[in-house]
Amino acid sequence: TIVASIGWGQQFERLDFQVCLAILVFAMALSFLGVWEIPIPGFASSSKSGELMEQEGHVGAFLKGVLTTVLATPCSGPFLGTLFGLTLTLSPVSIVALYVTVGLGLGFPYLALCIYPGFVKFLPKPGVWMETLKEVLAFPLLLTVVYIVQIVNPEYRIATLILLIGVWFACWMIGKVPPYSERWQIRRVWGISLATVALTAFIGFMYFGPTKHHLSWEPYDEAKLAEYRSEGKTVMVEFTARWCLTCQTNMVVAIDRKEVAKVCKQNNVVTMLADKSETSPAIDKKLEELGSISIPLLAIYPPDAEPIVLRDLISQKQLIDALEQAGPSRADGESVARPVSTFINRKSLLPWREYSEEKLAAYRAQGKTVMVQFFARWDTTSKWIFQNAIDREKVAELCKVNHVITMLADISEPSPEIDKKLQEFGSNSVPLLAVYPPSSEPIVLRDVITQSQVLSALAKASPSRTDGESVARPVSTSAH
Repeated sequence: TIVASIGWGQQFERLDFQVCLAILVFAMALSFLGVWEIPIPGFASSSKSGELMEQEGHVGAFLKGVLTTVLATPCSGPFLGTLFGLTLTLSPVSIVALYVTVGLGLGFPYLALCIYPGFVKFLPKPGVWMETLKEVLAFPLLLTVVYIVQIVNPEYRIATLILLIGVWFACWMIGKVPPYSERWQIRRVWGISLATVALTAFIGFMYFGPTKHHLSWEPYDEAKLAEYRSEGKTVMVEFTARWCLTCQTNMVVAIDRKEVAKVCKQNNVVTMLADKSETSPAIDKKLEELGSISIPLLAIYPPDAEPIVLRDLISQKQLIDALEQAGPSRADGESVARPVSTFINRKSLLPWREYSEEKLAAYRAQGKTVMVQFFARWDTTSKWIFQNAIDREKVAELCKVNHVITMLADISEPSPEIDKKLQEFGSNSVPLLAVYPPSSEPIVLRDVITQSQVLSALAKASPSRTDGESVARPVSTSAH
């Protein structure tokens, strides 16, 4: 009833059927290659079998056929076993036709010799060629295994291959024990072999089957990363490859975990997967930017600072600590400046936004006080000023009190917009700092400046207006 309810060929839709069929065909191929032999039942070599062979008449002929079939099992079994396994995919008529054909094939030599005994001289003589032919027949079966494995769900293919390796090892162990060994030895090796197959099946399908992802990964894209960073998002990028065992270990043990997913959800972290399984110039370039040419590598991009990089084998605690250090994504929707590589070796104290003339004009129209730092990565003076005079605790505190918008204008690469703004200030080089009060001309500081100069300029500029009216100026000079 169960078989009748399954449509013709629907068995191939079932994973268990696909895997069992692959095991059967693979084991038969190993038998052809001499790794093991299908054992002959004990009764076939007993004295009782001799008595059956001596019987005459229809019953004797039938018993002779049964015994001949059993004795031929080591040679015919691998091939016929595969055919009989395939009967589960055939229609009833095809199954009957298959068994009739097998029976005729086995009985044809005897019928031919009965009709014309002289045919015996055409029979090939036994020899080494028989063993070679048997081994050659194994390769079509191995190709059949390849076909069966390729129809297995891709998520289960590795698990299926691991199981086939276990079957191979089990057959090899069975083949090491001669069939004339003691019964307890044969039973022991069969028991160990079956346990080995069961163990590899458990390991394969438990640990190498479909992976349940706790994180929502999206493919790495440089433009997308830049967009997320401009939106103030915290972004975690995992650089990995299918061929990298350490990468896969990190993913299972430390990265794609419930605890990590909880932190990412709380901090609104975007997770991206940079898959280097195949050549990717974009990913190679990004790795070079992060000071590496190899994987595994995981980079966490905070909203307002340089990326935090974790290399090689990492732990879940290391990753969670790094995520907490990076902080949550910004919720104000303001764009932030791209991190300045080699500019500072610590987390920035100020929430820098990327400079654009349009944004600057918008902030000024809203009555905001804006501080713009013009710099270049290749300019050592810019780096010194940034670290020692601008991105400091006292400056950050005053900017927070006065609601100052901080912007970075990077001319490390040609920027006509920034060059034009510098020319407005009568300059064509950096460093240069401009503080724009809400309703007056900008205060410009050039060349080497100190923290006290920056604080003084911010004190002279009025705080950002919050309701259209000027706000009282904090007594910055006395506070600092």
